Amino acid sequence: MRLVSRQQLRFFQKNIQHAFPVFLAMLVGGGVGGLAVIANNASSKWAVVIILAVIAPTVVLLVNDIKKLIFIVLLVDMSFGIDIAIRNQGWHRGGPTGYMVSLMTIALIVGYALWIIEQKPRLQFFPQVTIPALLYLFMIAISFFQSPNLQLSAFGFFLECQTFLMYFYIVNHIKTWSDVRLIVIAAVICLLLESVLMAFQYFAGATLDIGGLITSEAITEGGVGVTGARVSGTLGRPGNAALYLNSMLALTLGAYLTDKLVDKRLALGTLSLGVIALIGTSSRGGWVAFIVAMLLIIGRVAWTEAGKKVAWVFLLSGLLIVLFWGQIQQRLLTIQDDRTRERLDTMAYNIIKDYPLGVGENTYDLHMSDKYAHPDMVGHTHLPVHNRYLMVWAETGLHGLIAFGLLLIAPFWQARRWLLKTSVAPHLVILGTGLLGGLVTHIVHMRSENFNGRAQIQLLWFLIAMTVVVNQLISQTEK
Repeated sequence: MRLVSRQQLRFFQKNIQHAFPVFLAMLVGGGVGGLAVIANNASSKWAVVIILAVIAPTVVLLVNDIKKLIFIVLLVDMSFGIDIAIRNQGWHRGGPTGYMVSLMTIALIVGYALWIIEQKPRLQFFPQVTIPALLYLFMIAISFFQSPNLQLSAFGFFLECQTFLMYFYIVNHIKTWSDVRLIVIAAVICLLLESVLMAFQYFAGATLDIGGLITSEAITEGGVGVTGARVSGTLGRPGNAALYLNSMLALTLGAYLTDKLVDKRLALGTLSLGVIALIGTSSRGGWVAFIVAMLLIIGRVAWTEAGKKVAWVFLLSGLLIVLFWGQIQQRLLTIQDDRTRERLDTMAYNIIKDYPLGVGENTYDLHMSDKYAHPDMVGHTHLPVHNRYLMVWAETGLHGLIAFGLLLIAPFWQARRWLLKTSVAPHLVILGTGLLGGLVTHIVHMRSENFNGRAQIQLLWFLIAMTVVVNQLISQTEK
């Protein structure tokens, strides 16, 4: 015996369909109201995140392709550092102070959920890069056995796992030249916005504080040989800003030398402002890394059709150097007098000598003391070593450093197939060289900075992922 007839069931379904939008509106309205109350009583950082959470569904509805939105979110996240440290240990120095949750975290949850549901595209492993990446993560994991503070080590491992998942998502979802073009355009626009902000900070002497979330030590007075302000935009420290600028400048230069990506006037204007912003950081390591990367890119493309544009790049660079030569010269002349980094390196070597297997991921600062300090630093405030390689060595041991080195070498090992070939499509070679130039800036600059922040680690993995993508596109064109 039927309790409900088919006619009654259809009537019920029809009314539910009509009532659903009203119900959804009530639910969303109530949710937004509740979040507004929470945001009003929350800290400014949480308030901004809550507001972004409210805005996000609307943006998703307006952008039909969620995959493209995820790519854009990842680029914005690297540019503006929107993150929160859960279980924050504010006293900790030299690495993540909590479980870092950012726009990247949200984007990855959405992206992987859709990937699992749709089962598209089919998973590809890319062993030449993914195996070294997993090996590095494994070395971080086994460093837990040496760690005096498992929570701090978990903070570091959580961040590295997130960035690996971002890498793996990118290499499996960017399949076409159109996808690459979207990434490049978004990267150039983000660089342009950041450069405009930093140029404004440099010339106007302005600081930045937006809702307590995007903050900047915009005017960092001091530093040997620094005259005036050192700017950092939304990236916290001048060194971090220089790393970001160099990476994106290399990518933008590749885009400028390739006619098929972005408008050449936009790219050239962005390059100009980006170089001004880089000069404003007064980062000597950043300047050296920039020169090495530019020599790599220009040297590779000089004999291609894009070689004609190289003259404009040289002219522009020369003009900016002349305009800012006074500041550049005064900063560079102090290299011989500044021994701070060498003395910090001494402490790292002494810690490595006592802990050959490493002290544990993200726990370097727990071992900083006069016992390991350089004689001239005894009794002074100790800082984490300003060298990413020594930091990795000290925390994860020599085996961890080797794994990290293999991860950095892997993209260049892949590029050996096309880097010096003349038969490969020029636009792909030039873009790939730009990405390799971005990686070179990391490899060079990490010698004088530890770059353990979330945005800096994310940026490194992003460049590695994009080199894998371009290598795959080149392989497809050669078939």
